[in-house]
Amino acid sequence: PHSLIYTSGTTGQPKGAVLTHGNFYWSAVASAANLGVRPDDRWLACLPLYHVGGLSIALRSAIYGTTAVIHERFDEARVARALREERISLLSVVANMLQRLYALDDAPYGPALRAVLPLNTALGVIHVEKDTCLDCSTLRG
Repeated sequence: PHSLIYTSGTTGQPKGAVLTHGNFYWSAVASAANLGVRPDDRWLACLPLYHVGGLSIALRSAIYGTTAVIHERFDEARVARALREERISLLSVVANMLQRLYALDDAPYGPALRAVLPLNTALGVIHVEKDTCLDCSTLRG
């Protein structure tokens, strides 16, 4: 086993999920197939590293030799600043984080941002065109 990650218990009691090296490797392969991998990718990890989404960002970046920009916690103002100023190309967040980020302001994000992965939502991957910025108004509810 590689990791023991505890679930949130949304369908019952929290329990430990044993994840193997293969789980993380094949998750990285699937991510690359869906999003591609670019040498200048910078994936912002604002999910905690004890969350499978946060840990996956760090391991995926290690597997592909790309950069993981790791924040110690989610702070919408800091994440928005990073998206605008730090050439972040990929972002993974849970629905609540996405809502807080969009509620912050309407300013566009940097042109490096190419995809946002809203975890545990029905939105799916949000692809951002190369020379445009994410239009938050289309995702506000």
